[in-house]
Amino acid sequence: MIDDMTNRANDVDSTPRLMSREAALQVLIDVTDVLDEYGCTNWLSDGTLLGAIRENDFIAHDYDIDVGVLASEFNPESIHKLIDHYGFRLSQTWGVPEDGMSLSVERDGVRLDIFFYYPCEAGLYYSYYARITMTKAKRIDCEYPVVTCVRRSFLGHEFWVPEDAEQHLEVQYGPDWRVPVPTWNWITDPHNKKYTGIVVKPTEDSVRALKYLGIAFD
Repeated sequence: MIDDMTNRANDVDSTPRLMSREAALQVLIDVTDVLDEYGCTNWLSDGTLLGAIRENDFIAHDYDIDVGVLASEFNPESIHKLIDHYGFRLSQTWGVPEDGMSLSVERDGVRLDIFFYYPCEAGLYYSYYARITMTKAKRIDCEYPVVTCVRRSFLGHEFWVPEDAEQHLEVQYGPDWRVPVPTWNWITDPHNKKYTGIVVKPTEDSVRALKYLGIAFD
C-alpha cells in the first residue's frame, strides 16, 4: 500500500541529492534481478547507460538511476516483490499503462526510474513529463531504434544494455555524448525529444497506474 500518492503525484521535484555509489549499485542490482525474475525485458538507460558506457561508473553528478523496460513484457508482480521483499517504496507514477507510463521506486535514499518503452514508427519510444501547473503536465516523447539487449559487465556485475549502446546514446545525447555536460537538462536537452502536444492530469493518471499495478490508492 502506498500512502499519500495523490500528494506525491502533485509534488514539484525538490532539489536532487547525489546518490551513495554503494547504495545505488545495490538498488540497481536488486531491481534488475527482480525484473529478470519476472520476465521483464530491461536495460540500463539514459544517464545510467551513459555512465556505464562512457565511464564504467555512475555519473558523478547524477542523482537517480534509469532503467528501460518493454511495456508489453512488464509484469506488475515485480513491483510487489520489490516492495514486499526488498524494502522499496513506490514513490511516483506518470502516464498510464497503455501509453507513456513510467514509475519510480526508492530505497536507502536512491531513486530508480523505470521507463516503459512502446512501439512506434521509428522503433520504440518512452515518455517524460514537464509540469505546466500543479495539476497539469505536458508529455514529451523520446524515440529510439528497436532495442536488442546484451549482457555487459558494470561495476563487477552483469546488466542488460542495448547491443548498439553507442548509437543509442548518440540518438539521445548527440554526437558529442562522450563529452561530460554537468549542466545537462533532462527536459530540454535530449536530441530525440518530440513534443506531443498532449497535456495530462498526473493525479488521474496515477489512479489508473496504481489500479494496473494492483496497489491501493489512499
